[in-house]
Amino acid sequence: MGGSNLSTAQLALVTADKPILVGRNILEDSAPSTSNIKWLPTNNLADASDTHASFPASNAWDRFLNVDTRPDTAGATWNLSMNLGTHEPFDMIMIGGHNFGTIGGLTVKFQKATDATFGSVTDLSTWSPGSSNKRLVSLVLSDTSTAKSWTTTPHVRINITGTSGTPKIGEVWLGQRRHLPYKFNVAAQEKRTGSEVVRFESRSGLVTSYTRSKGRAFRSGAVEMDNATHISDVTSWWDECDYGSKPFLWIENPGTSPSDCHVMTCDPELNFDLTGPSSRMLQLDMKESAPYLTGES
Repeated sequence: MGGSNLSTAQLALVTADKPILVGRNILEDSAPSTSNIKWLPTNNLADASDTHASFPASNAWDRFLNVDTRPDTAGATWNLSMNLGTHEPFDMIMIGGHNFGTIGGLTVKFQKATDATFGSVTDLSTWSPGSSNKRLVSLVLSDTSTAKSWTTTPHVRINITGTSGTPKIGEVWLGQRRHLPYKFNVAAQEKRTGSEVVRFESRSGLVTSYTRSKGRAFRSGAVEMDNATHISDVTSWWDECDYGSKPFLWIENPGTSPSDCHVMTCDPELNFDLTGPSSRMLQLDMKESAPYLTGES
């Protein structure tokens, strides 16, 4: 079941906290049918689906964390099982918009199987969310000890066990990392956030504020690069988010804080001009797509 170790150079970029862009969601590309992705209290993908009719599994790849998929009934064991068919490589996962912390006491695993019966599974990542509903992110999808890229692994699932409840998931993002070789050439921006507020001032001078949104992350800056692999990574990412027309993932510090994974948007124009015989300057201005990371607890 095809997986290959990530390169030493890729692993070093994670250790050094160089940013990651993820443009493609493998689920979206695969677009599994209702028979190939479903909520199950059992193992076999051929079993009858228990997916809630009003919350279909397709909500897991619409790039919106606030629109969820869920099973129709409560239980102590649930699998969001899927057959991706022939798929592009993936080496990371993000699970967002979930209620695992609200249920509490859960163990969540991302697993691969040898076939659609899920009789033999291997854990690729494991989380214990506790009372937290924060998005779950893993950059180490491994059946051994080294992060791998998976290329022929169609049968995967999210396995949820513990307290009885009705889990929900807003987004499952399986993607391929695209590294920037450096951070932006400006001061650290990890706390750069903003709010949208409408203020009304009466004739008496009384100011009333109406908050439309708060805690939205902004990131902007430039990165110069001359390595052909890094330049190719940028152009691949741009293609994979449909030339900036779709939201994408931004992981600012993948080594120390991979779970700080923002869903971002940008102007649909790639500013990546030549600055020398082989070097290019990437200029990027990003705005977070709601619901915002700062609002998760």
